[in-house]
Amino acid sequence: MTRLLFFILIAGLLSAQSVKYTLSDKSERNQARFSSETPLEDVYGTADAVSGFAMADATDPAKTLAGEITVMVKSMKTGIDLRDEHLQSANWLDAEQYPHIKYVIKSVESLESKGDSKFAGKVNGEFTMHGKTSKVTAEIELTFIKGSEKTKALGAGDLLVVKANFEVKLSDYGVANDVVGSKVAENIKVEFSGVGTSG
Repeated sequence: MTRLLFFILIAGLLSAQSVKYTLSDKSERNQARFSSETPLEDVYGTADAVSGFAMADATDPAKTLAGEITVMVKSMKTGIDLRDEHLQSANWLDAEQYPHIKYVIKSVESLESKGDSKFAGKVNGEFTMHGKTSKVTAEIELTFIKGSEKTKALGAGDLLVVKANFEVKLSDYGVANDVVGSKVAENIKVEFSGVGTSG
C-alpha cells in the first residue's frame, strides 16, 4: 500500500510541471497602460520598460500559476512631457526614490479553460507603488502557444501571452495632492499585455 501511494505521488508531481516564461523589458510587446478619467480631464498613458516572469503548467495553470511584473516609473508616458515630469516627481510617484512598480501573484482565485489553450479568471496579488504595498485582485487571461517556426520571431521556445487588468486607489499608496479627485482620478485603471518565452 505504501509503495502504491508513493507511485501515485510521483505520477502527480510529474503530471504538473511548471515552465518559466520570461518577459523581457526589451520587447515592444510587453506594455503597461494606465488611465485616469475625471469630468475635467482624461489622462491615458503607457509604460514600455516592463519585465517579469510567469511560472505555469499549460495543462493546469490554476494550480501552478505564479509570477510577477515590474514596470520602471521613468518609462511612463502620457503624451505631454511636462505632465510626465510631474508624474515622476517627488510630489507624485517619486521615480528617484521608488523607481519600480511591481505586481506579484500570490494566489489564483479562479481560472477556467476557454479552449485553444486559453484560460481566463482572477488572481490575487500584491501591488507595490510609491514604497507601499496593497492587496489587489486582477482579471487575467493566459494563452499558451507551442513553439514553432512561425513563433521564432517572437522568441525562443514556447510562448505565454498574458493580459491583465485591475484598479488601484492612489491614496492606498500615499499619493495625494490638490489635483487628485479633480484633474486626476483617485482610482486608476491599469492594463498589462505581454509575451513570455520559455527559451
